[in-house]
Amino acid sequence: MTFHDLRWDSAEEKELFVAELQDLLQTLEDTALSDDPDIAAAFRAAHTIKGSAAMVGLVEWSTKAHQLEDELDHVRGQDITWDQSDLRQQVLDLVDFIRGELSSPSPSSNLSPGEHWRIRLDPACALKGARAFQLLNRIQEVAEIVSSTPSLENPAELEQFDDTTVEVVMKIKTGGPVNWPELFHSVPEVESWEKVVPKEPDRSASLTVTPGGASTTRQENMIRIHPGVLEGLLDGLGELLLRHAELTHRLPDVSSSAKEALEGIKRIAMNLQDITLRARMLPLSTLFHQYPRAVHDIATQLSKDITLSIEGGETQLDRLVMDRLHEPLLHLIRNAADHGIESAEERLRQHKPPTGHIFLKASSRKGRVQIIVADDGHGIDWDRLREKAVKRGVMTHEQAENALPDQLVAMLFLPGFSTKDQVSDLSGRGVGLDVVKETLTALHGDIRVESEPGQGTRFIMELPMTMAILSALLIQVGPVVLGIPVLNVERIEHWQQDVVKHTLGAEMIDDNGHPLKVTVLADWLKIPGSRPQVIVRVQDGPLKMALVADTVLGQQDVVIKPIDRVMPFMPWMTGAAVLGDGRVALMVDVKRLVERIGYDEKTSLQQKTVVSEGSTPEAISSWLVFELGAQPYAVSVEKVQEVLVRQPVSRIMGQHPFLEGVTMIRGESYPVISGQKMMDSPQDGESGYFIIIHMSQRRFVLSVDAVKEIIPINWRSIQAVPNYQKTEVIMGLAEVGDRVIQLVDFDATLAAVLPVDTSLPTAEAGPSRLDGVRVFVADDSRLARQKLMTALTEQGALVRAFEDGQALMTAIKEIKDASLRPHVVVTDMEMPRMDGYHVLQAMKSGFPAIPVIVHTSLDGKLSKERCQDLGADFVLTKWDVAELVHSVHLAYHGTMDNKGEKTHALIAD
Repeated sequence: MTFHDLRWDSAEEKELFVAELQDLLQTLEDTALSDDPDIAAAFRAAHTIKGSAAMVGLVEWSTKAHQLEDELDHVRGQDITWDQSDLRQQVLDLVDFIRGELSSPSPSSNLSPGEHWRIRLDPACALKGARAFQLLNRIQEVAEIVSSTPSLENPAELEQFDDTTVEVVMKIKTGGPVNWPELFHSVPEVESWEKVVPKEPDRSASLTVTPGGASTTRQENMIRIHPGVLEGLLDGLGELLLRHAELTHRLPDVSSSAKEALEGIKRIAMNLQDITLRARMLPLSTLFHQYPRAVHDIATQLSKDITLSIEGGETQLDRLVMDRLHEPLLHLIRNAADHGIESAEERLRQHKPPTGHIFLKASSRKGRVQIIVADDGHGIDWDRLREKAVKRGVMTHEQAENALPDQLVAMLFLPGFSTKDQVSDLSGRGVGLDVVKETLTALHGDIRVESEPGQGTRFIMELPMTMAILSALLIQVGPVVLGIPVLNVERIEHWQQDVVKHTLGAEMIDDNGHPLKVTVLADWLKIPGSRPQVIVRVQDGPLKMALVADTVLGQQDVVIKPIDRVMPFMPWMTGAAVLGDGRVALMVDVKRLVERIGYDEKTSLQQKTVVSEGSTPEAISSWLVFELGAQPYAVSVEKVQEVLVRQPVSRIMGQHPFLEGVTMIRGESYPVISGQKMMDSPQDGESGYFIIIHMSQRRFVLSVDAVKEIIPINWRSIQAVPNYQKTEVIMGLAEVGDRVIQLVDFDATLAAVLPVDTSLPTAEAGPSRLDGVRVFVADDSRLARQKLMTALTEQGALVRAFEDGQALMTAIKEIKDASLRPHVVVTDMEMPRMDGYHVLQAMKSGFPAIPVIVHTSLDGKLSKERCQDLGADFVLTKWDVAELVHSVHLAYHGTMDNKGEKTHALIAD
């Protein structure tokens, strides 16, 4: 009896059997492919398969599993060893046998596997039930209908049917292909049709591959949910939020209790929406676990010794994105194994290890996921690629000779292009890469290639982490609302026609001495009634442009929905989102929009920073400008979470003079610091704005009169405030145009207004003290320097403090005796003249043996990831002084324990 001959009591029983079986097969496969196999886990899996198969009547399955169980038992009993037996292949043979039977078609004599079709009727059709009945009868002439909506066997359902979509699952009778267009056209008022491709079932076992190559299977308790169910939940929650907005608009004068109930509904709906969106995210390990077996089989077929190393399987990716990545990744892996990795003999001749390596790495940053497929093979043959380009007529001989690697790489993604005269069954370098490119383009991703002759090739893919939700800057152009990903927004400023210059035949504005192309969106989109007032500077990689719009509406997290019928005509769109007030916003793909408008590399601003020996690169950061009275101030954009119109504030007795009270935002309470009181500025009634700031492990609201724009400021241009030692709120002054902007430092204010417990344990003699440890501290805040010096000195450390990074680096370079240099460096991030990022770069290039601890008020994940990329040994958030002292201790003793070799540790709060 085969699997398809079984008769199940219910569909749920069959589903449960298959789900459990898939997990057990994955355990066996992981064991066979592991360098350190878990024999006990494989034995249990074989034992369970034997029993379950016997219980349902699959005698052959049970017998084969029993034989494998016996062999595994011999290994467990140490009668034979894993390496001495052919057990690895026996395990894989059983897995292949069972999976083959599971995936084989049902042994029906005259029916092929089922097909799912979705047919749409004309919305103007008066008798939809009658048309559905006529359509199903025509289908029944060539196929056996398994199920349909409406049901052909339910006259009442047909009579009441009033939808435009007919769903039908059928099994095609053999005897030749069916001409579906002709069949559907034979039924009046059929508008369109599509074949629904079924999704592959999920596996509940996920593979974690350790750096050493060992793999272990982790069984998770989970419920399998079809993606369509999650999509339906998101749609329903979006509709609920829209109805809430409609009620709020139509019932402005309801009682406070009714308003509270409405806000409660909104809060619950938003929480459910967030949970549903997170449910769509899956670790990439659910995709990556398929590839070790693929590499094993390809290596066996090619008679090569190849290993696959996987990193970053924990990286989260939208399931709908992940579902479309399998084939592109598999193609790149086959390419690497077939044409990238050399034979063992050739590798030995090149003084390489006989075993080739393929690397599959994933990481996330700035809301995007990067996946790298790399090999340590012979790399791309550039000369061969030039020959093929000329032979195919893609380039002339002269063009090919002068072509740069980037131009040659573009050839690989042309349909059918290959450097091989004979293409193997597995892959061809370039053959199929056009499909990879098309898939990534459809996912709004990108791919680039890096190759070094004799060293290997790297395919680097970048794509959005999710296509469902986006943090967008909403702008208005006439009556149209557009959404731009916040991560692509560089700067917002007022539009002034008189600053526009005509360069290279296009309108340009100045951008740090370089021309930047300007596009008035209303003119390009041909939208009437526009009144341009703002410039939004956007960037995606090297692509950069200034977009002119009417106004900025704000920032909002939106749920994106594709518009299939419109997007082919507007390829610069990623979809649309319905806003809380009922309006529809079109979501922009910045890269495609800039390319569509027209991008000239001569005006791309892809300039290279020229740094002389001993100097440091320019440090530029973005600042949000706000006003109190007529005085402009600015705060670092990295600290800003959101900007809102001022909301009611509840006063609290006995609070700090700078505190106005608390306000409720989406169900959470936030302390409100009055910018007017902090800066001794006149109060402007109850109008103004709230800036939500996240720093030093706390969120709070700054109340200001007006929010103006986002501007870049070069740290080197920041001037110290007169009597700086007495001024703790203002960290410096920046001259921008004809204005002098005061840059706000909240460290001192927070320490006084919203203090946290920074007490340290009593200093005692012993190994936990820092007696004699030299610590250099750089922080532009006098309060921060004082606190750090006090805490470290109490523990016995020898501390020198500097007011910025440049003073710190100058002092270290002046110490010629390496034994007198600091044991540990502690640096803030935002400082005049040289910020913490450049301190990190200078330390890790010039003094790599000295651990560097970043002590910052920036809580953003991006800041911490950037610090980690630059080599920070610890990243801490102010004001946890006790944690800082502990980290100095770990950094110092870790360095000593490793005899000068740095110890990497990232502490994320």
